[in-house]
Amino acid sequence: MGYVTLTKQDHVGVVTIDRQEALNALNSQVLSDLDAVIDQVAADDE
Repeated sequence: MGYVTLTKQDHVGVVTIDRQEALNALNSQVLSDLDAVIDQVAADDE
């Protein structure tokens, strides 16, 4: 995950998009990274 990070503390997760060179605009790579983070959160809930 190059542009998206997930940090967790207790039961709270914070997803951060860090693509400063494009003012955090979404592209296919950012969307793919977001999808991976969402899958990770869903897996953690199981």
